[in-house]
Amino acid sequence: ARIENLEEHQHRVDRTFYKFYPNKKVLQLKEFLSKMELPEQGHYKLKISYHYDHQLCQFQRYEAQKFENFILIHSNELNYNFKFTDRQLIEHYKRNLKPNEEIIMLKNNFITDASFANLIFYDGKKWWTPTSYLLPGTMRSALLKQNKIQEAEINIHDLARFEKFALINALNPLEQTHIYPIQLIINP
Repeated sequence: ARIENLEEHQHRVDRTFYKFYPNKKVLQLKEFLSKMELPEQGHYKLKISYHYDHQLCQFQRYEAQKFENFILIHSNELNYNFKFTDRQLIEHYKRNLKPNEEIIMLKNNFITDASFANLIFYDGKKWWTPTSYLLPGTMRSALLKQNKIQEAEINIHDLARFEKFALINALNPLEQTHIYPIQLIINP
């Protein structure tokens, strides 16, 4: 079994412990996962919920979803700097969507993220990711370090200068993710 972006996931855990549990021993993912029986075959989402003194690990079979529409949602109050299990506000925005629709959240008219992934946009030459992201995703961080994507402020009005876009996360790397035309983005 291979864990995608383990180093980036560890950085996320380090950042969380530094912020919320500064005097506690940081959970070491490599050590924690070495004690787990990981699935040998297939593509799985691994969810680790943790507190400084306990952890819960869940596996869920994963298949990338393809969407037909993306709905722009204005949400200036949304703050998601850390990956929390409480995603009530994000789920609230998704509640009236069809199964083949996904949201793209805006904050002060700047593109942030989809409900489960960071976004990248292609201008014909390069892939760009918004500097106004909500959560610094592990795939986003890895692709920035590899210079496969660049950062830019992307306002709602900038969308017309891009040809296509994609959703990226640890389970949807750039080379394997679905690519969508900008025209699928709907501004209600």
